[in-house]
Amino acid sequence: MGDERHAASFAPFDEASAWRMDRRRFLQLAGFAGLATVAGCVGAPPSAAPLQLAPRAPAAAASSAGLPLALTSVTDLAQSLEYDIARIFRFVSDEVRYEPYAGVLRGAKGILWARAGNSADKALLLGALLEASLVPHRYVSGSLDDAGVQALGNATVSDVATATQDALSVLLGHGGPSGSGAPSALATPDPSVQAFVSRSNGEAAALVATATAQLQAGVGTITTALSGAGVTLPVATAELPDLERTQHVWVQYASGPDWVDADPSRLGAVTGETMAIAGPPMDLLPDAMRHSVVFHGITESVSAGKLAQQVILDHTEFADALVGVPVTFVNAKPDGLKGLGFAVVGALEGSTQYVAALAVGSASFVAGNPLTFGGQGGIGGAFGQPGTNEGETTAEWLEVQILSPGGAPVSARREIFDRVGAVARASGTFDPATLAPVQLVDLDAATPNEYPPCRTVHSFAIVGGSVSGDYFAQDYATNDAFTNVAIVGHLYHFIRDALNAQLAFPQGTRAFCDAPNVASYSVVPGASAGGAPTAAVALDIWHRSFGLQALQGGAAGPPPAVLAGVISEVAERLAGGEGLPPDPAIPAAARMSVGRIFEEAASQGIATQLIRGSLPAGTAYPAETAQRIGESLAAGYLVIVPVQPVPVDGSPRVGWWLVDPATGGTLDELDDGRGVVTVDYSLPLTAEGKAVTFFERMAVCASTYAFAASFMLGAGSANTDGSLSDILTYASGLAGALANLPNVPGC
Repeated sequence: MGDERHAASFAPFDEASAWRMDRRRFLQLAGFAGLATVAGCVGAPPSAAPLQLAPRAPAAAASSAGLPLALTSVTDLAQSLEYDIARIFRFVSDEVRYEPYAGVLRGAKGILWARAGNSADKALLLGALLEASLVPHRYVSGSLDDAGVQALGNATVSDVATATQDALSVLLGHGGPSGSGAPSALATPDPSVQAFVSRSNGEAAALVATATAQLQAGVGTITTALSGAGVTLPVATAELPDLERTQHVWVQYASGPDWVDADPSRLGAVTGETMAIAGPPMDLLPDAMRHSVVFHGITESVSAGKLAQQVILDHTEFADALVGVPVTFVNAKPDGLKGLGFAVVGALEGSTQYVAALAVGSASFVAGNPLTFGGQGGIGGAFGQPGTNEGETTAEWLEVQILSPGGAPVSARREIFDRVGAVARASGTFDPATLAPVQLVDLDAATPNEYPPCRTVHSFAIVGGSVSGDYFAQDYATNDAFTNVAIVGHLYHFIRDALNAQLAFPQGTRAFCDAPNVASYSVVPGASAGGAPTAAVALDIWHRSFGLQALQGGAAGPPPAVLAGVISEVAERLAGGEGLPPDPAIPAAARMSVGRIFEEAASQGIATQLIRGSLPAGTAYPAETAQRIGESLAAGYLVIVPVQPVPVDGSPRVGWWLVDPATGGTLDELDDGRGVVTVDYSLPLTAEGKAVTFFERMAVCASTYAFAASFMLGAGSANTDGSLSDILTYASGLAGALANLPNVPGC
């Protein structure tokens, strides 16, 4: 889930202690050279070379105005519109739907992906097209009166059939269904890709049936628990956010000495007409209107005999600048950075150290303060003195914070490692002198003294709207590994959009992103029962937030916010590989999800309970699980959870649904604090399997699958007739194949 509550005190971040460099240079010097390009991946098997596919056929024009929907570049779109102001305005007004959310969320690229946006984002797209056409322009805003509010409210009205066609156009990309022009087969077939095609092709009905059953089970669990507790959720109403009322945004363009109002918010708008009185003109919209995503790297260390937390990495990006941009968090060994003058603060001979780094697009941001492990007895013990563990790093967390205009900050924190434990830390009785030394392992001769948890890699996909099928048409032969692995997180968002159209639209509900939605695909080192290091991959949902619109012609369904929340959990499961027929060539992997825990509980006769306010005395949950549930209860959520841990694959697990009684907003959370589907593998972290190389190998194979994806998800593909079921099947098949990469022969 993406709404984790926590309270922590730590030293303030010193911006001067962090620094920025080109990402590729950082990767080379930090020992991640194989991540710089797919072609240079360490240990990449010859069979994993990117496919050579036949050229893509030109996209067909499919919009009502005869404009090619395939154009996701503002420059190309402006050219296709012949730089004509009237045509540009008509495109933004009539071909881009209005959706009511606050502030700048998607930007020009994101709104082209989603073909929908609010007044601010539609104005930005219009401004970008005018900029590309060399037309002087500026932005203005004003407060809407009741008539303006009503007019925008009317702009959101749609019916099931129209909404479905809109969704198909976005999901397919490439101009919508054309039915011709794409290659019928891969020019250089790869066995693993061909297996993916054969497993996916023709399985649409079965996959939709599985997703429908999972959705009905999840909704049934929640609504039954709510009804049994006498809880009635409020009826969701589609209202304009305050910022849309008070700062409605539009464009003015220069026409000789005059400035002409151009407000493209609603279908059929006319230049020269406005819905509000303009305030002072602006060259740019203020940053305060933009949604932001903040990344915090946080460590805990022993300082003066006590545990002290510190922010070692603090980086903020505007959400609209992250559309389609890979974001990756890693810990790197600092030795390779010394050639650039990188100085490790507090470096001690004989210690093992890492530096946290965040790669965002073409840049990397590196923490100045390292994580330090002193070996036996801590740093003091490493010098023959009594082991005080002074300076020893005891924990590391990665935190993602969402800042939305007019909204309270929302944070999600994930543990990279924790040598103390939340319960012991909260008690305040932990003695740092008793801290056991970390178990360092030699992965190979070139990488001695590694602490495997520090090799965790998080690859993020951050979106503020729908993901277009055009995203998968990138050139994966030249993009680097971070970009290739980022397709998995984007596939989750894409599958959720397809499921929403397939299963929610007929029930009269359309959910849309109204804040940054954050998912990650992560490589998480662990340990087997015998203590040998292993790896798992996880699809983790850090934050999700939806606005809801009622669709005309839909059947009566469950509470819309509950429906949207459960569909997201079903999308997680499909993106993790559930629902596809088993492949005998690929060993089965254990998958964990909230939905599966409730299914196992039902099959074992374990009852479900709804908890509110506080945990009842005598609960059977482990201490850290009880603490997590307590934090959610304190935040005001209703918690729907099995009455006791549920044996799943031989291990007791707990998962729960969180329901906001004020809105009906529904989230899923596992007992480790993640909104996640985890796929566990018993893969030894040898020279060929260590987490970083593991990530590299996945990137190579991901490029192979992603090459095929641009055709399989394309409108002209011979493998799909352009139906929602087929789109869902191919996207889920691709995500499942990527989730299984560690077990795929050759990968």
